[in-house]
Parts: sequence; structure tokens; C-alpha cells
Amino acid sequence: NRQWFKSAVGMDISEMPREETFCQYTIMQDGIVEVPNTLENDTFKNHEHVAGEFGIRFYLGIPITTPDGYNIGTVCAVDTIPHQITDEERAALSLFAKHVITQLQLRLSNQELTKAKDMAEKAVYAKDSFMANMSHEIRTPMNAIMGFTELLLQSKLNSQQAQFVHNVQTAGENLLLIINDILDISKI
Repeated sequence: NRQWFKSAVGMDISEMPREETFCQYTIMQDGIVEVPNTLENDTFKNHEHVAGEFGIRFYLGIPITTPDGYNIGTVCAVDTIPHQITDEERAALSLFAKHVITQLQLRLSNQELTKAKDMAEKAVYAKDSFMANMSHEIRTPMNAIMGFTELLLQSKLNSQQAQFVHNVQTAGENLLLIINDILDISKI
């Protein structure tokens, strides 16, 4: 609904309502809108910026178009004297409009990448915290199991019971090694 001037030389305004602009016509087009002399153009000769304080006599604009075909803005040049432009100048304007949309897309992509990076870092932190907490939570009862198996082995057991307790102790030691490795990885 508004036109913002990102660069304006000789004008003391930074924005105006869209319906007051020449760009309202350009943004509806697929290509360059060129008005060499606004006084000779039926669309613009009675426009308030032609007859009024700005005295615009020349307009050149091109839409800024997204890759999916949406016109989201314009690049334009206006002057108070009529002009004829060359094919090279038209090509330069088209190239500039493509450069603008490329820059906007890069900025959007960078913002999306930053968000994705932040989400990934948070996910890694959550995973690491979970692994560390789970490892600590498992280590405490494992140490108790290891301690009680050691006490059982010191008591009077028949050979079958001693073998069972020894197997439990071996499995517990192996499990404790795995838990310690997980803790080390989460610390790294």
C-alpha cells in the first residue's frame, strides 16, 4: 500500500501512498515501463506529480519479480527533464532488478539458515543433555549393583551361585564401561 524510497536524490520524502506513485503501474507489468516524456503520455500527463510540485517529466521502472512470478516492488528512475534511454540502459536496469531480487533471496536464505542452525544447535544441546543426564541416572544404580555383586561374591555361595554372581558382575562392568563411554562422548 506504500512506496518506500530506498534511494532518493533531490527528493525530501522517504515514502508515499502507492496510489500516488508511477510505480503502481509498473508493479502490475511484466517488463520495463518507460515514459520518455510524461507530458506526452495519456496515463501520466494529468498525474499530480507531473503537474504538481515534483514536475516529473521522465519515468523508467521495472518490477522486482520473485522466481515464482510475484512482483514485490520496483526499481525506477524519475527526472524533471525528458529522456530517451538506450538498449544498454534498459539492459542495465533489468540486470539491476535481478540483482535486487537475488540479494533479497540471499538475505532470506541466510535468515532461514541462521534459524535452522539455531534449531540444530538446540537439538544437539538437548540430545547431549539428555545423554549426560541419562548416563548419570543409569550410573548410580549400576554402581549399587556392582557394589552388591562384590559383596555377594565375598559371601558363602555354592559354585553355581558364585558363577551367576560373577556373570552379573562381568555384565555390570561391561555396561558401566558403555555408560562411561557415553558420558565421555557427551562431554566432547
